[in-house]
Amino acid sequence: MKYNLPPLTCLPAFEAAARYNSFTKAADELCVTQAAISFQVRNLEKSLSVRLFVRHHRTLELTSKGQLLFTAIQTAFTSLEDVKAIITGAIPSDTITITAPISFCGKWLVPRLHRLYSAVPNINLRIDANDTVLDINNYGIEIAIRYCASPPDGAMVQPLLDDVVFPVWSPHVDHSITSLSDLSDCKLLYDQMTDYTWQDWFKTVEGLQNSVVADIGFSHTANAIDAAIAGQGVALGRSALVADDLESGRLMRLSEKTGQAKFGYYMVQADAVGTNAKVDAVAGWLLNEAKTTTKVLFT
Repeated sequence: MKYNLPPLTCLPAFEAAARYNSFTKAADELCVTQAAISFQVRNLEKSLSVRLFVRHHRTLELTSKGQLLFTAIQTAFTSLEDVKAIITGAIPSDTITITAPISFCGKWLVPRLHRLYSAVPNINLRIDANDTVLDINNYGIEIAIRYCASPPDGAMVQPLLDDVVFPVWSPHVDHSITSLSDLSDCKLLYDQMTDYTWQDWFKTVEGLQNSVVADIGFSHTANAIDAAIAGQGVALGRSALVADDLESGRLMRLSEKTGQAKFGYYMVQADAVGTNAKVDAVAGWLLNEAKTTTKVLFT
């Protein structure tokens, strides 16, 4: 087998037990005995050579490794559920699916959907927040937003947004930051993106290269931004993702100095939708909305 996976037959039992923190409730959902659930979980633990649960008298508690596995399985099951809906026709045939990175969906696309429905009424829309790069021509996806260093392959690719980077913080929670030198007393918030980091930004400011160590990390940029809004520290604001928060006053820029990330956002349309008027209208709205965002940020 190509993939080195745990026993797949054990996964539904483990997922249900983890969701309920109970073998008994998992057994009721899957219509098997409590002993069968316990047996499947023990086999899974044995195959992985780790403990997935701490067993208490009347309940279960996931271990840290069990939590990691539970999250991965739920993500995989959700993806399978989505694909099943696509290939079985459970999603209406006139639905327009847009896939985009998770942070981009949460901080840019979803807050603007009311404007999309005003501009392009009477559409069925499905948003797939997904950091996995799917082949849109094989997954029933009409439009994809890609975050990458160069234009993706394909005939229907258009630049959408550059990614300009600068520090942001909440003026409503922490009023101690008055100059760049105050960064040495702040917690810096960072994400897993490597195309532009705090150290890259420090290089643009003389004397700050080694003065601060970033010390709170997040898996997604949106989480780092939300932590900054909550006053937890200073985040590297990626322009498209902080545009609304800057405009509303939830965030403010700490410095006019900016950096240019190696990556940017591109819009890709599936090959088969070139004559679909509604898809073209949605794509046109995305391009116009991106231009509006750029104007708000840099004019």
